[in-house]
Amino acid sequence: MSRDDLLLALAWAVIPLGELAFAAQGFVRPAAWQIAVELGAFAILAANHVHFAPRGWLRSPLWPAAVAVGVTLIALAPGGPASRLVYAVGLVGILAGAVAGAHRLGTPRAAGLAASLLAVVAQRWAVLAWDDEGRSAVDGPATVLLDELTPLPASGSGSDGPPVVLVTVDTLRWDHLVRTRAWQRLAERGRAFPRAMSTSSWTLPAMASLLTGELPASHGATARTNGGYQGVDPAAPRLPVDLARAGYTTAAVFSNAWLTDALGFRAGFHRFWHVNQARPHRLIIAGVPRTPAWTGAAVTDRALAVAAGLPDRGAFLWVHYVDPHLPWAHAEDALTGGLADNRLRQGLILDDAARADIRAGYAHEVDLLDAHLERLLDGLQARGWLDRGYVFLTADHGEELYDHGSWEHGHSHHGEVVDVGLVVSGPGVAAAAPPGVASLVDVPATIRAVAGLPPVGEGIDLRGPLPADRIATAYGNAYVAPARSARQGSLRVLVDPDGTVHAYDLAADPTEHAELSLPDDAPLVRAARAVRGPDQTRQADINVEALEALGYLE
Repeated sequence: MSRDDLLLALAWAVIPLGELAFAAQGFVRPAAWQIAVELGAFAILAANHVHFAPRGWLRSPLWPAAVAVGVTLIALAPGGPASRLVYAVGLVGILAGAVAGAHRLGTPRAAGLAASLLAVVAQRWAVLAWDDEGRSAVDGPATVLLDELTPLPASGSGSDGPPVVLVTVDTLRWDHLVRTRAWQRLAERGRAFPRAMSTSSWTLPAMASLLTGELPASHGATARTNGGYQGVDPAAPRLPVDLARAGYTTAAVFSNAWLTDALGFRAGFHRFWHVNQARPHRLIIAGVPRTPAWTGAAVTDRALAVAAGLPDRGAFLWVHYVDPHLPWAHAEDALTGGLADNRLRQGLILDDAARADIRAGYAHEVDLLDAHLERLLDGLQARGWLDRGYVFLTADHGEELYDHGSWEHGHSHHGEVVDVGLVVSGPGVAAAAPPGVASLVDVPATIRAVAGLPPVGEGIDLRGPLPADRIATAYGNAYVAPARSARQGSLRVLVDPDGTVHAYDLAADPTEHAELSLPDDAPLVRAARAVRGPDQTRQADINVEALEALGYLE
């Protein structure tokens, strides 16, 4: 093979190799058959070009780049088949003219390698910038692309702090989390709080509390009563920011459309993989992976890959799963396969048998997720982090399964929604759980303590005692006027949006169906009434399509 033939073959090889490098960065990687098809197809194209193309501009090494750019632009172009055909004919003419013109100018043969590399980068940028209809799908595609092209940095100041892994699961009821093998595995080596308390009934404010260590009134993330949503207050403390400043290498693997840069969740992370931003790469020949990018399998694969690139000390990894949230990726029948939150909110009538099927479908999703949580823990164990580091497992909120006549979350403060399981394992964490009520704000407080950071916010270090008389609170709903609630020991008080008070003793009535009568001046009633939400002064841009897919928006 001559030198020119070798350069031409290499120009073709750059395309599939570059594509596969980008594809490896996505939440879902191509299947083995897709990799084989992509490599095989380009090998055939290269062989034909090297052996059969006549001398002159048709043999130019710029053709691989032209083909890659052309096919990508055609695939991503808006419109139906007819309009795409017209677009393709015009585009082919433009690219052929560009290659012929470059040939007449005497383009060096080696320029084909550079052009192919740039074509792959341009192709990846186009995939990030457009969805299948040609509309913008990602905020800041250039930023995401830059993340993919640069290695994960080492700890800024060489922190020697222990590795910390925070695992959160969307919409996971406390009574389902505590039955998982992952929970039991961590509880055997750490401290478990089977019925801790979230700070809200839905994702955005609850996860903001995990990010900041503050209650909703302080961190600001909420659903606005006059429409729209606001993210985390820019002035609020952020755990990843402070960890990074202390020398930790920080990374996140998120799979929920609320946890985005626009709502304040990206700040402080050296690397931020998000299902709506780390879009699977579209291979030119073999297309995109077919597995839903937000499933436990894909999130675990990505989390393990990220963990492998983190330092042994001074590492913080936050992994968020969304599997128990509708729509279910592994539904076993037509009813549960077609469910979405908005369908249920629109008044879908279900008999007792259908409701039982839905409960079974939810439990099935939790069981499947448990296998992936175990796989994540296995990877952390192999790395030595279960012994040397701190691992937290909890949820942002639960899910009502017709416990009080309704479904899903974001609408009430009963225990099936605002109570969450919480377990922490790590060096020096005693097994015995203290008597007080644990809250989600205690998680960032504990992480700050083990990393040597000063305390911020409302939380308490979970390695130490929790006051038996502690009052934990929650605020906010996603779909109706905001409610508020408070727990102290086994007592819970709910305050409806209209001011109606409900009280329950969880020790005697764990499902909250027998109301207590408490006087208005009872301390817990006063505490629940005193809970306040954030000032509503800002409005954030949200990914409407992604939230519609989860059933939040209609």
